[in-house]
This record gives sequence, structure tokens and C-alpha cells, in this order.
Amino acid sequence: MSESGDEFFEGKRLWSKIKDEVLGNYMTPYLAKVNTRGQRILLIDGYAGPGVFEDGTRGSPLIICEKAEERAKGHYHAIFVNNKKKYHDKLLREIQQRGWSNTAEPRLGDTQLVLQEIPKTLKEQTVFLYLDPFGPTGCDFKLLEPFLHRNPRFSTEILLTMNMPGMHRLASRNVNEVGRKDEKTIKDNRLKLTRAFGGDYWKDILRQDIDAERREFQLIEAYRKKLAEYFPYTRSC
Repeated sequence: MSESGDEFFEGKRLWSKIKDEVLGNYMTPYLAKVNTRGQRILLIDGYAGPGVFEDGTRGSPLIICEKAEERAKGHYHAIFVNNKKKYHDKLLREIQQRGWSNTAEPRLGDTQLVLQEIPKTLKEQTVFLYLDPFGPTGCDFKLLEPFLHRNPRFSTEILLTMNMPGMHRLASRNVNEVGRKDEKTIKDNRLKLTRAFGGDYWKDILRQDIDAERREFQLIEAYRKKLAEYFPYTRSC
């Protein structure tokens, strides 16, 4: 699903329902726990969308704010990033209608640029970063690094989704790009994977002659181990 595909927000597909269920279930115990630390909580949704799907179901910004109002009311600030003005404007209206304008801040801009700026403003806040891009890439490892390198005295958590089926397409594992008309496209796609996973270790994994699902599990496990170089706890589901 590309970010330009407006049909994404017509109604929740099954995978969107699962992702939002994971998010909601995660936020409840997370916020209850970190609110006891006594530090301000910063919640960041890097690919927020309009907040409400066309069929009326809630998107991640509303789920995040509702859980924060329940578990950390008055102690949090939320930043929701969109690069499309119509999504930004709709989310702004949804937040205003619910009376959350003092605690929830929609930002219009490129996610990569916004996420480069936010770490520069961080002090002692508890930080939760949620990244659910509209395609197989969008979680470049360099974007995560400023959050991964935060002082461990401060609470930092990252929840992200990886579109694994799309990884196979970008890898083009059975293709030799040399001399092909689309050689540049193939190289660019593979570079996207290297940037997303923070290294080219994906090549040995995705090029194995085993079934796709096993390659996916191995790649996520390798990525989780890389994150474990920074965080004491990492999990995947």
C-alpha cells in the first residue's frame, strides 16, 4: 500500500484492525506503568492519518489519545504527523471536537524531517514512538537511532510495524540487476531495505532457498537482535 493510496482510509482492512488492536492493548498497561514515573509523557505517531476512517472506525491517533486520557490524563503530550494536508486538517478537527487541543498536536510535514527534529527537544520526558508506515519502508534505522541512543535513565519505547510481504518485492532475490533496464530501480529498492534494517544482513536471509514465511521470521529475529544492542527488552509479534 503506497502512501498516495487514499483508499487505505476508506475502511479498516483486517490487518489494520489487528494493528490497532495491538496498539490499544499495548497502550493500556504501558501508560498505567510509565505514568507512575512522574515524568511528562510524549506520544509520537509518525504516520497518523486522519484519525477516523471513512466507515467511522477510529485510527491510531484517537486510540492513543483515548488511552492516554484514561491512564495519564494531564500528564501527556501527543504529536501526530501527516504529510497530506487533508489528513492533517481532518485529524485537527477530530481532536478539536474531542477537546484534546491542549494535549494533542497534529503536525503537517514529512515524517522523516519531523522525527529528525523531535529528539533535539527532548529532555527528561518518557517517550513512546509509534511508526506504522503505509508501505514496506518508512522506518529507516537512522530515524530510530536518536531515540535508541537516549539516556537509559529515561523511558523510551518504540512500537513499529514492518510490511514483510513487501520486503520480498524490494529484495528481488532471484534478479541480477546488472545490465537490466530497471537496474537503478532494483538497486534503489535494495538500498531501501538496507536503510530500513540498518545494514545489509537482510541479503543473506531473503536470498535463502526456503519458504517466504521462514525468511520473514529470520529477518525479524535478526532485526530484533540489532535493536537489542540498544534496548534491554525487544519483542516481536
